[in-house]
Amino acid sequence: MKDPAVTKGVSLQLEPTSGPLEGGTALTVDGENLGLSVNDTLVTVAGLNCDSVEYQSAVRYDAYQLL
Repeated sequence: MKDPAVTKGVSLQLEPTSGPLEGGTALTVDGENLGLSVNDTLVTVAGLNCDSVEYQSAVRYDAYQLL
């Protein structure tokens, strides 16, 4: 069970803001309280999990999605 005192993560910026319908776009997610490791966050786009997520810091993730 997660600690209820931990604040839920918030994404504040996503770059790029658009991409091809076929997917395959590398994304950068900036936010607050995104966790302490890649295991703390699930990155989804249009309801689909990103295939690869790289933890950069508690305020940044890099993600890659294939459709």
